[in-house]
Amino acid sequence: MYKSTVDLNRRDMLAAVALGMVVLVLGGYLMVVGVCGLYHDDAIYVITAKALAHDQGYRLINIPHSPAQTKYPIIYPALLAVIWCLWPSFPENLLAMQSLSLLASAITIGLCYLYLVRFGYCKRSIAASAGLLCATSSEFLYFSTVTLSEMPFALLLIVTLWELDRYVMASYSSRTSQLLLGVFLCLPFLCRTIGLPFIAAGLIIVYLAKRPVKWVALGSAIVFFPWIMWAVNGWDSLGRGSDLGYYTDYISWWKSGALTSIGDIVFYNLLGALWNSCNLAFQLFSKMKSGMDSFFQMVIVLFVGAIPWVIIMSKLRQFNILAWFLISYLTIILLWPWPPGRFLVPILPILLPYLLIGIIMIRQRLFSRSLYQIVATAGLSVIVIFNLVQAHTIHQKNQLTGLPFVDSDISWSSYERTFDWLRANTPVEAVVASGLDTMIYLYTGRQGFRPFKHKPLSLFYGQDSPPLGTVEELIQFLDTYHTKYLVHFPMPRFAEEKPFAELIEKVRIQYPDKLKPIYTDIDKRFMIFEVMFLKKI
Repeated sequence: MYKSTVDLNRRDMLAAVALGMVVLVLGGYLMVVGVCGLYHDDAIYVITAKALAHDQGYRLINIPHSPAQTKYPIIYPALLAVIWCLWPSFPENLLAMQSLSLLASAITIGLCYLYLVRFGYCKRSIAASAGLLCATSSEFLYFSTVTLSEMPFALLLIVTLWELDRYVMASYSSRTSQLLLGVFLCLPFLCRTIGLPFIAAGLIIVYLAKRPVKWVALGSAIVFFPWIMWAVNGWDSLGRGSDLGYYTDYISWWKSGALTSIGDIVFYNLLGALWNSCNLAFQLFSKMKSGMDSFFQMVIVLFVGAIPWVIIMSKLRQFNILAWFLISYLTIILLWPWPPGRFLVPILPILLPYLLIGIIMIRQRLFSRSLYQIVATAGLSVIVIFNLVQAHTIHQKNQLTGLPFVDSDISWSSYERTFDWLRANTPVEAVVASGLDTMIYLYTGRQGFRPFKHKPLSLFYGQDSPPLGTVEELIQFLDTYHTKYLVHFPMPRFAEEKPFAELIEKVRIQYPDKLKPIYTDIDKRFMIFEVMFLKKI
């Protein structure tokens, strides 16, 4: 019922180390130290780490009233909190925090190679090629160099898969090892909520393999329920009257409209998953727009992106543990009302082998064996070289702007001047609204929030309604939390950037006395407004 393992040798260890070194070198080359908050979530992790390190509990100390952090699980912030305790000087300690992500990424790439070879999921050449493509992917390297949980999540996932494969193949296992397996199954979930399906998939696999499941389930329950009991306090925040449910739970904003549009969500997420399954590795496609019909390009990318998932689904009947895990993960991605690209990054090292397997199957039918090997080697070389050239281009832009992976003309110095003005001219207790409020808290100490309602159905799924709410809703946000200042500056990589700018402009037109400009940077896209109280709106 199950395949045998493959003995790892010295060359395998060297290949794993070499792949990890590629990630470390390229990640170090592309890392921009000292910048945090540009992704919003990256600053949330650092802020909650600071709260833990300062004995303030697992709380969002950047938001008025400092609510409990019940949205993001605790493993990654806890690791960052250790760094904060050892090196409490911010932003200097970001170097260690970003290096933690990079180290996790490098170990993940190496372990993925060893896992794929050890448990017979693919040939060594495919595992190495997939690892090399992943290690040179600029999007994978981006998440490897910032304070986001994707790379620790990927590392915990591959460790969990290794333990599950080992357990299923073992002839005997003690109750202690069964309990430990249950704990391992929960670790990805305690790093990112999207790891929840791995618990169910793991228990089902153990059951179908006719291995002892009771103690495994107990081990999962011991880890699973304490976090659920903590998180339940923040569930349905919007339903209980809080306007800041975005920060504290997923259920509120998922219930706010996703249930009625589940068909659109699944359709667009499927297209996004297929597109990113190709583009995250073969980024050459995204640069081939000139001279190529966009529809034709889209068809090619979607076709290539579908290849790994077709191969994965064909493996389900073979009791392929990795395939079962990936399909359970894809199911959540398709149902989740958010673009799937970010969620595919952590599984890229174990998804790419199936893409390469499918491409090899197609090429073998088109070319003779000797010609196929030449074509395969040349194709891999071209893609890796392109990825390296793109990495160099990104490095040059990073050096020019002082920002990580930002394809625009904005500069970190403009953000710094804005922070300097806030620190010098506003009271510490002032509440500041901004699209990048978490960044403002880290660099100025001023609490704040995003003064708009996230409506992913409008932002990403074509629903015809204001994507960030109405003018009246924005004003209500500002007044409810006694907001003193509104900071507006560029939000690169965010779909919210343009709608938020338009919303602010509408407020200034409809209620010209509400927002009083008090600071404009050299780069006029950076502005600070004093929020004035209006007796009647």
